[in-house]
Amino acid sequence: MIGVGEWPLKNVWPGVSISTQEDADRNIQLLLETPAAVRFVSVEPMLGPVDFTRVKWAKIPVDPANYARHGVPAPDEMWSLNNVLVSRPADDYNKAKIGLDWVIVGGESGPGARPMHPGWARSIRDQCQAAGVSFYFKQWGEWKHVMDNHEPGRVLFERVGKKAAGRLLDGREWNEYPEINP
Repeated sequence: MIGVGEWPLKNVWPGVSISTQEDADRNIQLLLETPAAVRFVSVEPMLGPVDFTRVKWAKIPVDPANYARHGVPAPDEMWSLNNVLVSRPADDYNKAKIGLDWVIVGGESGPGARPMHPGWARSIRDQCQAAGVSFYFKQWGEWKHVMDNHEPGRVLFERVGKKAAGRLLDGREWNEYPEINP
């Protein structure tokens, strides 16, 4: 049970959907400005590469009470220059948790679906692993890559349907979820 006045609510996980780097640059900053126990980004349908280290400017809520006890005036706002995937608890000055906790990746499905390059999904998985952020690979979408020699532009795809394309990334299902603290 959640106590009266407990904030942020532990059972509410805000997230944003992105498909491209442009979406990430715009939407993730808004997400990070929202107090939350858990924040997530859904990269689906993934339509291009996304580099989370490029999304650096994030507004951090400021609690003036934390500054008053140190005899220092509170700033009107603070900005983080850190990689948004770096998820860590708040420090003594900022009560809100900073960073992302979970990233979900999926390809496009349905009529007119476009293929998702395996390198895009691998890149996000690797970024999440390096930062200790939970990664969930949802699906390839309609397209299965049938040849991938890890050279740019050398991937062949076959339209097989969402179910047949599956959800294995490099031979493994990625089903990570963020840790929930009671």
